[in-house]
Amino acid sequence: MNSTAFAQNTYETKYYEMQKSNEFPNIDGTWTDKVWENIPITTDFIQTEPVENAKPTFRTEVKMYYSDDALFIAAYCYDDEPENILRQVGNRDDELNADHFRISIDPYDNQQDFTTFQVTASGVQSDWKNSDGNFNAVWESAVSIKENGWVVEIKIPYSALRFSKNEEQQWAIQMYRNIKRLQEEVIWSPTKLSASNYMNYFGKATGIKNIDPPLRLSLTPFIGLLLQSAPNENNDREFNHLISGGADLKYGITASFTLDATLLPDFSQVQSDDFINNLSAFEQTFDEQRAFFQEGVDLFNKADLFYSRRIGAGVLYPNAGYNAEGDSAVVVSSPSKSRLLNALKVSGRTKKNIGIGIFNAIEARSYAKLKTEEGDEFKVQNDPLSNYNIVVMDKIFPKNKNIYAINTNVSRSDGARNGNVTAIGFSANFKDDQYNFRGSTSYSVINEKIDSVKLKRGYQYILDFDKTSGRFRYGWRTEAVSENYDKNDLGVIFQRNFYQHGWSMNYILFEPYGKIRDLFTQLFVSVRQHKPTGELSAVFFNLQANTTFDKQFLSFFTSMNTSLYEEKDFYAARTEGQGLSETAICQFQCRHFH
Repeated sequence: MNSTAFAQNTYETKYYEMQKSNEFPNIDGTWTDKVWENIPITTDFIQTEPVENAKPTFRTEVKMYYSDDALFIAAYCYDDEPENILRQVGNRDDELNADHFRISIDPYDNQQDFTTFQVTASGVQSDWKNSDGNFNAVWESAVSIKENGWVVEIKIPYSALRFSKNEEQQWAIQMYRNIKRLQEEVIWSPTKLSASNYMNYFGKATGIKNIDPPLRLSLTPFIGLLLQSAPNENNDREFNHLISGGADLKYGITASFTLDATLLPDFSQVQSDDFINNLSAFEQTFDEQRAFFQEGVDLFNKADLFYSRRIGAGVLYPNAGYNAEGDSAVVVSSPSKSRLLNALKVSGRTKKNIGIGIFNAIEARSYAKLKTEEGDEFKVQNDPLSNYNIVVMDKIFPKNKNIYAINTNVSRSDGARNGNVTAIGFSANFKDDQYNFRGSTSYSVINEKIDSVKLKRGYQYILDFDKTSGRFRYGWRTEAVSENYDKNDLGVIFQRNFYQHGWSMNYILFEPYGKIRDLFTQLFVSVRQHKPTGELSAVFFNLQANTTFDKQFLSFFTSMNTSLYEEKDFYAARTEGQGLSETAICQFQCRHFH
């Protein structure tokens, strides 16, 4: 492998002048259509792994152009040993042992988010957003193996991207090629491996003019029919039926804003959660499996206030029916899940880089059905009519600075618990992205009628400072949560009423040093105090190192964790007001893998 310095310390932004054509190639992975003949080639890729700024082992050529409807990319990945190109086959979005080519696109060129489209040498597609790993779009690709490498052709319709309506646009792009058997990755626009925000090093696609975003509209109605037959008390067959229906809607309001809505959603086909026997003192959380709540939620995740599984989850008063009439009535039926009537979200970003998001969902009332000894039936409400709402705005400034504000609100009928949480936050890079300072503060108000109106108010704040470039890095974090802070109506909080401070130090080698190919070391110390008393509840120490040696990519990982103080768990105390003590512990592990 040639590791000769190729563009040492050169990180100039690359530019590609886009041409427009309304001739469409056959997306067949051949690169033979006439339309490609007059499209300029860019070929000066550079290695990032395993040796930064080294000359690539094989040449890579890329052509791009745009039409009124789509972006077209063709890449010729040369390889002197095409029979050794790795081509594992798998499902879409799988991580495969296969060579691949990918392109990342930031149409707003604001260094905040991008969309990636990847194709392996076996033809398997993957796509994601930097802010949304569950993103999926409809686009075309095809590959073919040649006698001197492999070729990929890609068509990305504008429906898969969001961009402004400016007459002339400049998109930030980055292209990568991975040669799996050599553990080598090459990149189009040179990027510092030590960069805190590698989007700053994206190249630019210029000359994009007079394109209009297409109408983005999809409507998916559905209807369900359930028919059951079962014997009754007299052993006669009884038939019961249930008819349900609804619709899912996605509509591009403008080029930048999208409306998603679901009416009477049916989540019966959603993958169910694994059963977990939870013996801890805390709530068990689960990943979101419902597509509506997976897509386009990056804006709503600010300040960590939104846990989407709260919506359409368990009823608020699951034991209402059992507690209604003592022993004089029996529960015939009692729903365990809330019934979601509808949900919608609108999100997008203005020309001035202001992101706006609005989310709303409504749950219906539900009732437990009871029967007395005399055979009379009656109902008891176990879930009130509930409205879930989120409003969020953020503003992106030049040089990787941003601020945001978000409010979550849950309003329930019939005097049930209401919750409101508001948060503001910021993040700023400075001194050429060498340092980052960020923070947030949130304030909660809970209105819960127990005998009389009871308001609980609480707060949380977090401050972080990090050195984010260079070999030696360090950071500091402080956090405080008051006793009455509560975001559980739409979020999740496990512990409160504490102060916590943490310090970290890192030493990182990005380039080879002797037989060491790369090195990562971290020392982290955290101290937690019980807020009312100031008493230490934990002192945690972690040391870890990960290094890769020589050309065989032999890697070692070492980690040591220890508690330097007799921990006191105030959150699972067996006696009120007294923490549960645990002896200080030390753990050490070492692993190697090839």
